[in-house]
Amino acid sequence: MRWAATAWAAVSIAASTMPICAAAATLRIRVLDLAGRPLKDAVVYAVPDSPVPSTKPRTAIIDQVHRQFAPQVNVVQVGTYVDFPNSDNILHSVYSFSPAKTFVLRLYAGRTEPPIRFDKPGIVVMGCQIHDSMIAWLLVVNTPYFGKTGADGSVVLRHLRVGHYRVHAWDVGMRKASPPHNLPIVAGAPPRQITFRLKAGRMPQHGPTMPGMSAHHGM
Repeated sequence: MRWAATAWAAVSIAASTMPICAAAATLRIRVLDLAGRPLKDAVVYAVPDSPVPSTKPRTAIIDQVHRQFAPQVNVVQVGTYVDFPNSDNILHSVYSFSPAKTFVLRLYAGRTEPPIRFDKPGIVVMGCQIHDSMIAWLLVVNTPYFGKTGADGSVVLRHLRVGHYRVHAWDVGMRKASPPHNLPIVAGAPPRQITFRLKAGRMPQHGPTMPGMSAHHGM
């Protein structure tokens, strides 16, 4: 699988006049490409200087529907358990050899496989051994403050505590997230708005090739 060698981001900040409470703040983020077009399903996340302890185990679901992962792009916090149900009437075998998480779920249907814990930050690219057109991306981040952009390229991160944050954006085709933007959240200050402009690589048309394995078709 071929990825772009570099990713570039330009950031602009604007202040709003709306008030915020001292205990929590709202951050509005918009992600555009270099031509100014909104990027849907881009991932944004804000990493605080002071870690935020997780109060309970987090869970997420990446389904398999009509020979596609659903959702195709997702983001979770480190320590999250991800369930991979198979809602198709055919067998799938989900796998990844990404450094952030390597695993193989043998051929199965329904919900026979237990959830997988993602305990390391990074980009996880997943495929199916049977259907090489299936591909999904999971960004694992060290923060509870994250989200995906909508069709207008925007997302809102809520309930940020007072402190300093490193804000990143990432889109499919990028080897890593954008350089951080350092943002202070000060008690009593107005909400902030950030705009990222990203240059991402070409989206792969098929899943990753796992060493020692080959994809099969037509099942």
